[in-house]
Amino acid sequence: MNNFQFHLPTNILFGRGVQSQAGRLTASLGKRALILHGSHRIEESGLLSQLTAQLTAEGVSYETFSGITENPRLSTALAACQVVRSRQIDVLLAVGGGSVIDLAKAVSIGSHAASDLWDYYEQRAVPETALPSPRRRPGNPDACLAPVHGRILPSGNCGICQRRLGNSAFERGRSSLRDCSCGNYAF
Repeated sequence: MNNFQFHLPTNILFGRGVQSQAGRLTASLGKRALILHGSHRIEESGLLSQLTAQLTAEGVSYETFSGITENPRLSTALAACQVVRSRQIDVLLAVGGGSVIDLAKAVSIGSHAASDLWDYYEQRAVPETALPSPRRRPGNPDACLAPVHGRILPSGNCGICQRRLGNSAFERGRSSLRDCSCGNYAF
């Protein structure tokens, strides 16, 4: 067996209403946010309007990037990176499950990449800098893109079938472990 040390200093907020802290927590990391999300469910549930109102109240301007699908494509990550660069985004807010979180990590690195984004995935390059996000601890190159703040909103999972909800919960935990076990970066 190999010796190892596991350290994941992530602030986890769980329960009803935890989304009400998203504006304040995001504002602590930057003032121009890109909200990344997948389906239209966050719009229909009212979560997106809650988040944007909080960001506005905290003085954070924002753009949205939607339509992120399962197993996001490189082209989607590159398109989001272009938005980050052109709009001078300084913080990412990923709202969704594993695919949205994975894309946010790629955008965090890719928007400031010195190499082709795919080179990081293939481990031919190591990122020297990345964009802060509530899911990445800024200023620490060994943070492995670990979350700064994680929020799990049980009522936000209403309407999702039980199997998918279970998969989502498993993926969030697995993602955190994978992120910290892969060296200096992860996708």
